[in-house]
Formats: sequence, structure tokens, C-alpha cells
Amino acid sequence: MLDLSLLWTLLTIVGSVFARVVGAAWWLKGQLTSAELAGLREQNGALTTWRQFAEAQAKQLEGQLAAAQATTATLQKQIAEGAQKEVLADTAASSSRSIGNAGVIIKDFTHVIQAMRQPTRPTWETYHLESAAPLSEKPLKGILDEPPKGLLD
Repeated sequence: MLDLSLLWTLLTIVGSVFARVVGAAWWLKGQLTSAELAGLREQNGALTTWRQFAEAQAKQLEGQLAAAQATTATLQKQIAEGAQKEVLADTAASSSRSIGNAGVIIKDFTHVIQAMRQPTRPTWETYHLESAAPLSEKPLKGILDEPPKGLLD
């Protein structure tokens, strides 16, 4: 009888501890999952904002492209008809402005993207690897840093 009572007490204690551990693990899993979901919702909101920004930029570029194509078609028609030099120059300048405006939109968009890609905290590469150029040297300009000369004139 004493052994049965001791066994029952031991089983009750072990079962109680086991139930508490399982309950705590279930609660912790719920907390971590809800925090992860909140982070994913925030990230989704940021990515949605970026997608909307990119769609707006694409819509502007489509408008600029349509204007440039229309101006180019007009220019080709004027050339075929043998228009005067002044008329051709005005049409070519209009086409150049449309293409230049598209270049400005692309330049602004790439600067925004590059600014967002700048690491805000040290990464393995920025912490452990030496930079390719000393800090006193200016970085080289890329192909998209400036529009080609003559497009915006």
C-alpha cells in the first residue's frame, strides 16, 4: 500500500512537471510565431509600398516611351516628306527631351534603390573584409549615375 501511494505521488509530480513544461513550450511557440507573423506583415507592407512605387515609375516610363515613339514617328514622317531643317531640329529636340526625361526617372529610381541597399548595420562583409579603396578616394561613377551627355541639353 505504501509503495502504491509513493508511486502515485511520484507519478503526480512527474505528470504535473511534464504538463507545465509542455504548456510553457506551447505558449512560447505561440509567442514566437506571433512575433514572426508581425514581422512578416511589416515586411509585406514595406514590399507592397516598394511595388507600388516601382509600378508608378514604370507607368511614368511607359508614358515617356510612348511620347518618344510618337515623336520619332513624326520625325520619320517629316524626313520622308522632306521637311525643313528647323522643323526637323525641333522634332528631334522634342524626342531628345522625352528620352532625357525617361533617363532622369531611371536615375532617380536607381538612386533610391541604391540608398535602400546601403547596409544600416554591420554585415559580415563590411565588418570582416577590407574595403577595396581607401576612404580618402572617391568611388568610381557607374554607368547609370549620370545620363548620357546631350540628352538633357
